[in-house]
Amino acid sequence: ASRVCALPGCSAPCFRDENTGLTHDYCGRTHAVKARALGLMPPSDAGINPEWVNRVFRGRPGEPKYCISELTTQHPKLEGIKQQVAAGWEHPTPCPTVLRVFQVRNAVEVWNKYSSRRAQMNDELMGGEQEVRRFHGTGLAPGCSFGVDQNAPPCTDKSCSVCNICEHSFRLTHAGMGPGGQRMALRYGSGIYLSRSSSKANDYAGQSDRRGVRVMFLCKVLLGSEFATREENLEESEIDNLAAARGKGGVYDSIRGLTVNAGGSLNYEENVVYDAEQVIPSYLIVYRIS
Repeated sequence: ASRVCALPGCSAPCFRDENTGLTHDYCGRTHAVKARALGLMPPSDAGINPEWVNRVFRGRPGEPKYCISELTTQHPKLEGIKQQVAAGWEHPTPCPTVLRVFQVRNAVEVWNKYSSRRAQMNDELMGGEQEVRRFHGTGLAPGCSFGVDQNAPPCTDKSCSVCNICEHSFRLTHAGMGPGGQRMALRYGSGIYLSRSSSKANDYAGQSDRRGVRVMFLCKVLLGSEFATREENLEESEIDNLAAARGKGGVYDSIRGLTVNAGGSLNYEENVVYDAEQVIPSYLIVYRIS
């Protein structure tokens, strides 16, 4: 079947240049210009199979090149992501409906730092880098509706946690900081918090809520050598003695807060890393809570 125009809402076939044999992403120049005005880029420019994406948003202007693409039902990873959300919903509330999933195609600089850290940990731990997928909930700036509004591009508000993470991944300087600069208490010190529990991540996604629709990230994270704690809280000085990234003699790459069922103090497991290069956002999940 012939490809259709990549501008959302257009079902016309893509323009094919008879002279070169090249099939373009849009039906014509008018829709190519309109797509760019909407903050979209051609799937082929992003190196993405056009059948796997509904739309591809350009990153923020003036920043390192990255993009965010909405997955279609034909994407091979979509169902697995939905299943992970459902399997990770541990709270006694109804499992939400996943409305759509965006793939974050990280800037080259971000991906290279993560890849280098993974290779380093692989060598140090003889294959024990423990690359896993974990959820992270955070907020949107008050004026941002990226993800929630299917047509809205990433915002330019530097206080928007979601759009900042899409742009440059995680930063320890923003640990515990929500939109608008609010600071949250951090039970295991200043680090990046993630969880296998999607419902736990949802607890921190309240500031992304737009009439019952929220977003959360599914991230790749290198847990490496873990310190599993039964404690509900650890002081910063204790983290200094545990976390290798603090540079004060610690030997662990991450901390895992154990649940009550596992002999710990938490209702839902938490993972914390203290080196921002150990985690990158892979997907932004848009869901409706029941």
